[in-house]
Amino acid sequence: MNLTNLRSAAAFALVALIALPLPASAATYSLPILLSGEANGSIFKITVANGQIRRVGSKDGITYYEADMQGNACSTSVIVMFSDNDIEPATIPYDVCSEQGINISIGRE
Repeated sequence: MNLTNLRSAAAFALVALIALPLPASAATYSLPILLSGEANGSIFKITVANGQIRRVGSKDGITYYEADMQGNACSTSVIVMFSDNDIEPATIPYDVCSEQGINISIGRE
């Protein structure tokens, strides 16, 4: 392989490495939720803009979730969907990055 071909191959390899997409950075935040009233056991799913939420366990009446937020995004609300079709999904104001936790309660009249 002559020097010209070697330079071309090296230049191609460098361009290919630069063109590779970098993995998006994500930050994980704890989301402790105290459920009371009819909300206890009735949450089907919790979602958040610019991220994903997953349940990680429960202890002493608190259900723990984790929110993986993309990049430096930090949502100011979560959407809670309930397994009971009579209960509409609720958008709850909450600063996900605060990790302070929230109380979700449902009482029927």
